[in-house]
Amino acid sequence: MIFLHTALAEEARPLIARFELRTHGPGLFPLYRGELAGAAAWLVIAGVGKVRAAAAVAYAHAVADAPGARAWLNVGVAGHADLEPGSVRLAHTVCDRAAARRWYPSLSLLGATPACALTSVDAPETGFPDQSLYDMEAAGFYPIALASASAELVHCLKIVSDNRANPASQLTGAGIEQRVSDNAGAVADCAATLAGAAARLPHPASSDPAVVQLLGSARFSATQRVRLARLVQRWRVLAPERDPLHALPSGPRGSRELLLALEAGLRALPVRFPAP
Repeated sequence: MIFLHTALAEEARPLIARFELRTHGPGLFPLYRGELAGAAAWLVIAGVGKVRAAAAVAYAHAVADAPGARAWLNVGVAGHADLEPGSVRLAHTVCDRAAARRWYPSLSLLGATPACALTSVDAPETGFPDQSLYDMEAAGFYPIALASASAELVHCLKIVSDNRANPASQLTGAGIEQRVSDNAGAVADCAATLAGAAARLPHPASSDPAVVQLLGSARFSATQRVRLARLVQRWRVLAPERDPLHALPSGPRGSRELLLALEAGLRALPVRFPAP
């Protein structure tokens, strides 16, 4: 299952058309559904700002009450100091400037797409003090989406709409829609990769056979149980052909030792880029 998340209707319309999504009826946020790369696809239009971005993620998650792993892709325009308008970038860092918080998306699945830092602000950025992209919603979207999916399956894909030479004051709704339309293929490629990875996860994280077996082998706290499920889910995404239990030491093992071994095994996995 793949969720697409936009702030503006102008960002959403080219995607709704390309993926032939249908409206899901009235609700708190405009919501559309259909199919992408053989997987269920949803698109939610959040509106501007971090609070609405976070609320839209929670709303879409609740409405799409169906089994299966979930992938999330925030799609929209962003400003940058000097990147050419129309350039496409993934976020390798998401920063909430007002709250001074940072997140680091895992780019293992989408490493062939150029990446850039992304900073969310409370008002449109015009000064561009660094080489970050700037938007107003990613810092609301990212931590809430991450609560329902593996880190490899939550991403922000931004299309440069303005820079110092082409200020945001010159932007129009039609111009934003055209930027997204011109790059709908790049959005489709990323979304299809994420949807495919999510589809390879046959079990909810908490009932994965490896999780069940490990929970029976040591005493895990409630926090450790959540951490264990997340680590095994990451294994299923990054190395579906390999059993995560093979990364564990033999003999008596405590919960902390098991978690550390899983983390070390994940770090040792080779990075695999999608085919061009």
